[in-house]
Amino acid sequence: MLPLSCQSSTLWLSLNLIFLHILHIQGLSSSADDVTHLHGLLKQSEELLQSESTRLAPFLAELDPSKHSLGYLYILEACTAAPNAKEQANELVLSIARFLNDCAAEQIRLAPDKFVSVCKRFKDQVMLLETPMRGVAPLLTAIRKLQPSSEHLTSLHPDFLLLCLLAKCYKTGQKRYRKALELLHNVVTAPMSTINAIAVEAYKKYILISLIHLGQPYIELVTCYVNGKISELEAYVQANREIFEIVSLLYLTFSLLLSEALDLPNRFGLETRTRLRVRIRLSLERAKEDVKSLEVLNKKQDEFGDLKSWMHKNGLPPCKVVLKERTSHDSKHSPIHYVAASEDLQAGDVAFSVPNSLVVTLERVLGNENIGKKSFWYPYIKELDRQRGRGQQAVESPILWTETELAYLTGSPTKDEVLERAEGIKREYNELDTVWFMAGSLFQQYPYDIPTEAFPFEIFKQAFVAVQSCVVHLQKVSLARRFALVPLGPPLLAYKSNCRAMLTAVDGAVQLVVDRPYKAGESIVVCEVKADSYFRCGPQPIQNSKLLLNYGFVDEDNAYDRIVVEAALNTEDPQYQDKRMVAQRNGKLSVQVFHVSVGKEKEAVADMLPYLQLGYVSDPSEMQSVISSQGPICPVSPCMERAVLDQLAGYFNTRLAGYATTLSEDDSLLADIDLDPKKRVATQLVRLEKKMLSACLRATVDLIKQLPDSTVSPCPAPYAPKLR
Repeated sequence: MLPLSCQSSTLWLSLNLIFLHILHIQGLSSSADDVTHLHGLLKQSEELLQSESTRLAPFLAELDPSKHSLGYLYILEACTAAPNAKEQANELVLSIARFLNDCAAEQIRLAPDKFVSVCKRFKDQVMLLETPMRGVAPLLTAIRKLQPSSEHLTSLHPDFLLLCLLAKCYKTGQKRYRKALELLHNVVTAPMSTINAIAVEAYKKYILISLIHLGQPYIELVTCYVNGKISELEAYVQANREIFEIVSLLYLTFSLLLSEALDLPNRFGLETRTRLRVRIRLSLERAKEDVKSLEVLNKKQDEFGDLKSWMHKNGLPPCKVVLKERTSHDSKHSPIHYVAASEDLQAGDVAFSVPNSLVVTLERVLGNENIGKKSFWYPYIKELDRQRGRGQQAVESPILWTETELAYLTGSPTKDEVLERAEGIKREYNELDTVWFMAGSLFQQYPYDIPTEAFPFEIFKQAFVAVQSCVVHLQKVSLARRFALVPLGPPLLAYKSNCRAMLTAVDGAVQLVVDRPYKAGESIVVCEVKADSYFRCGPQPIQNSKLLLNYGFVDEDNAYDRIVVEAALNTEDPQYQDKRMVAQRNGKLSVQVFHVSVGKEKEAVADMLPYLQLGYVSDPSEMQSVISSQGPICPVSPCMERAVLDQLAGYFNTRLAGYATTLSEDDSLLADIDLDPKKRVATQLVRLEKKMLSACLRATVDLIKQLPDSTVSPCPAPYAPKLR
């Protein structure tokens, strides 16, 4: 046995080696070449990691599984190699599940054997805990990351299927035959070198479920068709309308029969074939009429009185508003609804008062997630779906725009905000499966539906946008009621920056008191009543970029509109720390955001100058003088002043040049009454941004003209502040 001092030295050396590997993992995970080099280092260190497996767990906290996936995998695989007690299994399951959800596919595919090993140990742990349901979603995520394509089977599929069977997490048992057919079809048609038992069993189930789901009605339909008796064929279809209906199926049935009739077997005579064609065409026309009638019926059911009548039925007291309709610019979408005065109103009148029983809050619905037609909230959910987050100009949020439509925002920071928000929504969507298996009690009504299978991303994004446009931030209420969806609230209410009316929580209700007179039929307006979880909370005015992002419209008279200029001290400057201290002393940061409000562009430029001048100080003695002074003003030489103003003017010119159009071109576009609505709101936004930037540029040029000596050359500035 080694002496104690030798053991301590060996332990110290091992820990240092492990720490060195952690540094390698952190530093070599950014590019493909770095990760390849890291992979070689990790393979050389496998013996060390295995020998120190019991000491590795704390080091995982130093790594980000989404950025350092390969290194995290090697350490996690070593950590889980030793047997674990049942008491430790729960913590281990959570740790592995988070890794499987967050890890980068391109990194873990470099070590597929280790990834499979970790996944199989994960399966063993959930089996040990006797909670197979907890393993379904993470293993599904792992399979998707390991697969080169969705058509490939992996060595994890048997483990995944085993957990699904034990958890009874399969579509057939839930009588979701169509989904079961789709999944079994994928199994049967997946590429395989040899026939295997899984494919054979899947094929048997596919035939069985096909007969259950599609069999009898269609077998009888074929029998009627083969007999050649038109009256029986037509009578059977009519008698089984409910079976064939999902109206499109009825239409499809007749369409298929029509196409078949054009090439009937020779055993039918010419007269019979002709009569059959005519009768089928007549039946097809009647089916089309049925479709049309159903669409009319659905439209009547969706009439704008529907939401309000549901509210009155469930406690909404008499109010002074009606729901009116505005035509959608997109023929694919229904007209939007908006709240209008039902009678003449005066400032101070209560337009409506929605009882708390009709207001959706965490307190009201958490744990009651029923969303079908039997749900109490169905009429309101139907209205949200109808509105699709469209604001008062009937345009969707740019989050739902195509790439071509987003090009209308070229040059505007709003385009980057839209893309960032869309990425955030995608991350939320990808987290659904993890939330589903870790917090199953929230989904108790749908315990076997994996969210990302039940709801495609596009549907989730549309729902996100619809809710985003409706959330109201109530004041002076408990946290559980602070964020609310209020029927008759946004986006049914219009927005005006100069309005002071807002939805307010009162005793037992949420009410709207108008701040101006209205004539009957006029649209009701409010100030900003939405809490934007990505930017801030509170009922406060909002700039146009956020109005477009959240509601799909722009307020051209918005007195609170603004743009942002970000300035940053140069971190490579030897005097960076001193400048940072001076900036903080004067209420600024090393990366400072300046807000340029409409109509106050000169003031904004004046506010930027001292900060930029601080960044231009290069002489150490001058810097000491600045540190010892108490004010925000730096000593400014003529050449420094010219350099600062030149940089600022160049910045504004660069931003203006980044837009696809000029101000005069924007004016011409907006004069076209047939301009695409999305392009119109985008043009309105960029035009207002360019007007503010142009005003800033004019203010800067005016300052240059006021310099005592315009011939002075700008000072060189190796560490000039950065503007973006």
